[in-house]
Amino acid sequence: IGPVVFDSCGMPMKASNDLEDFVYGSSGITVGKTKVLQEDVLAYVDGSSQETMWHVVEVTNHTETLKISYKLSDYKMFENPNFVSVSPSNWKVYEALTVFLKKNGWNYVYVLTDRKSPSIRQNVMDSLRMAGAKSGICFASEIDVSNSSENFTVAIESLEQNEGMKIVVADMSAENGVQFVKNLPKLGKYYLIISIQPWAYSDTLKEQSKFYAARLYSIQEETVMEVGTYNNYLLALNPQTYKSNPWFSEWYELLYNCSLDANNMRQYKFVCSNINQNPVSTASKYQSDPYVVKVIDAVTA
Repeated sequence: IGPVVFDSCGMPMKASNDLEDFVYGSSGITVGKTKVLQEDVLAYVDGSSQETMWHVVEVTNHTETLKISYKLSDYKMFENPNFVSVSPSNWKVYEALTVFLKKNGWNYVYVLTDRKSPSIRQNVMDSLRMAGAKSGICFASEIDVSNSSENFTVAIESLEQNEGMKIVVADMSAENGVQFVKNLPKLGKYYLIISIQPWAYSDTLKEQSKFYAARLYSIQEETVMEVGTYNNYLLALNPQTYKSNPWFSEWYELLYNCSLDANNMRQYKFVCSNINQNPVSTASKYQSDPYVVKVIDAVTA
């Protein structure tokens, strides 16, 4: 019947719980008039985060169903015979990071992480130290910033106790990266922050870093920002011509900052107008997701 999409709302544990209900439950899920069971699934495709992919692998580990990732995955996942990825393992990032640090003579590094799973957090730290041991680089301490903005303050206070320039490896999302940079002192000690999660696509981070005592680097896999055939298809769509995707209308409202329903304005002040003349391509907020090409590769695989 084609793809079945689980919306995890960006929460790895929700993804895990929803998938457990589907895999271990007997009722399956109904798509249209079709009932879908675990044995009907040919593959699970994910890449929203390494943490979510860990949950997918763990929940479905007893099955021989293929697991396909379209983003960087933990190198230990490749030990699973039913796991494949169209992107390299994160070990490549760790190797590139240590080469970069060694080349610049930086051998004492702090690590900030927003990973909520203690086991995954420990796994990342162990991997960094293993890579660092080969290059004489000390990943000195891990500071948890996963719970609230208060943790950013505590993290910075901890860093401030040490003299000299601060070299920080950030294992955190771009959204949390913005909050961390905002909490940095505007004057005083200088910070150099190297992200091992994709920050290069965050315009907000680039803008924020101009005002704070920080220089930002991001080590991530190379990908393609524009996929011509996909964009040609997507950018011509509007809510009246494309109704099969339940999230498209919400996205359209967000792009144009308007409501499609005059009786339910929610946070919007205006009703969307001239919808047929305003496809996605004319919205100033539209930006292609850099991982579209990886998703296409994963589905094709």
